[in-house]
Amino acid sequence: MRNAVRQYLSSIGHLGVKIALLTRMTSHGPVQQLIFDLAPEQFADEPTYQAFLQSLGWFMPQHYIFGSMDAEVMKGHLQALKIE
Repeated sequence: MRNAVRQYLSSIGHLGVKIALLTRMTSHGPVQQLIFDLAPEQFADEPTYQAFLQSLGWFMPQHYIFGSMDAEVMKGHLQALKIE
């Protein structure tokens, strides 16, 4: 999955995207969420950003929760989206 997402992001002009795994506490216990360092400001407008998030979901298993944040918010917690 990592390689496919990296290739997809590169194909639409987002090179060097990083990810973080965020664990949040909810009333149902801990929930893990993948966070990409892509902010809405990096897109032409809000509909384009929302369409991007929807297209990214195509690569994720249904049970995955994911989102994006500005890299400065997650500074120091991001990993390169690369094949290891």
